[in-house]
Amino acid sequence: MTVAAVLLVLLLVAIYALAVWQIWRSPFRALGVLVAGMAFHNFLIMVLLAQRTPAPVVRIVQSWKEGLLLLLSLMAAAAFIRAWRAGHLPRPNLFDLLVAVFAGVAVIYTVLPPSLLHGSANLQQRVIGLRVLLLLPLLYLFGRVFQPRSRADLRWVAWAILGSAAAVGLFGLWELWLVPTPDWFGWGVNQLSAWLGFVYNGPKGLPANFFQTTADGLLLRRMVSTYVSPLGIAYAGLVVVPLAVALILALKQARKRWLAAALLILLLAGILFSLTRLALLMTVAEFLMLAVLTRRRWVLYATPVVAGLSMFMIFQYVYVT
Repeated sequence: MTVAAVLLVLLLVAIYALAVWQIWRSPFRALGVLVAGMAFHNFLIMVLLAQRTPAPVVRIVQSWKEGLLLLLSLMAAAAFIRAWRAGHLPRPNLFDLLVAVFAGVAVIYTVLPPSLLHGSANLQQRVIGLRVLLLLPLLYLFGRVFQPRSRADLRWVAWAILGSAAAVGLFGLWELWLVPTPDWFGWGVNQLSAWLGFVYNGPKGLPANFFQTTADGLLLRRMVSTYVSPLGIAYAGLVVVPLAVALILALKQARKRWLAAALLILLLAGILFSLTRLALLMTVAEFLMLAVLTRRRWVLYATPVVAGLSMFMIFQYVYVT
């Protein structure tokens, strides 16, 4: 384990402690922490692996999100007990019942013998699948229990999510245009793939989606940034775009609006250079809907610009580069 790895782990511990403190003060802020943290998760694990960090340490760092989910679960349980003792338990609504049914079906599917469903998954595979499925009801539960205590919580979460998305776009522009592809091997990209249990057939073991194949058979780099995947940039960015527009509309100070707009541009750059066609088309659709819903002039003017850039990336970018 190198000195750089030790320093990085210590830095991550400090950031984690700060995040836990923020969540303890206001559990709603966990939304911003989780979304922002996942934006950098893969890259940090990759760097730790490249720095010969012992596997137990990497696994501990990797479990930061499970630690936060456990903390939120305990806080939700405590809130439930307090409400039950006070006789203030809320009545379940239709969505609560649907989520409960979903969780029940997931559990039943896990415990049933695979032969009844003509499946071949073993117990370990079914448990892993259950873990993924139950994450949805758990996050829904947190959303029901932990409401923002003030507009400051909403702004904090919005800035955290938009800021992390913009950082992904900014880093992605740097790595796409200024970092040679071989440098990714030194950063540990293949070690990350092996750590996650994946075997890729791209050039020298790189994930195939690092590149887009041109009509001439050449490989065109796509932005992968801190997600180490263009798909992570694209589809996470799609979720953040409406939040970014809402934040700009809600801000009163011109300086903050311009800052949020600059962050939105970096976010859009990430989506564009991910070269993910479906995400590009959905971004155009998002702006069309936002223009209709918000009826703001700048959103209306931005829509054809985003549409034009998206069409350029889909049909012409490969020929320009």
